[in-house]
Amino acid sequence: MANKSSIQLKLFRAADILCVLAVILISVILFLIAFKLFSPTASEAAILTVDANGTLSEYSLSDDASYSFQSNGITVEIHISDGQAYIFSSECADGVCRSMGKISRNGQIIVCAPAHFSMYVTSSKGGEYDAVIR
Repeated sequence: MANKSSIQLKLFRAADILCVLAVILISVILFLIAFKLFSPTASEAAILTVDANGTLSEYSLSDDASYSFQSNGITVEIHISDGQAYIFSSECADGVCRSMGKISRNGQIIVCAPAHFSMYVTSSKGGEYDAVIR
């Protein structure tokens, strides 16, 4: 009769545990590298360009501030905070511009058509694309 301890199979051996720990460690390292490479850093180098009635103004997204513009007889107030810009208030009738959300990445734009007002983000370091179309 065989010994009971020799018949039982170990669920995990020491080498199995080391392999699992190595895979977990490599996964965490790759996640941290990917997080660092692809994290939004646009606020450090991004510039918000505002076009109000054909007059261009540039502001850094790294500075928290509020600005008010008169454009086409309409007052538009924008806020910049945490590396994002958005239209806080606008006297235009439809209010679509207020619901366009926050912008922070290269190429994003908000337009208030009744006010002839637009603002868009450009990156001084470049190279940030959402898509390439042929």
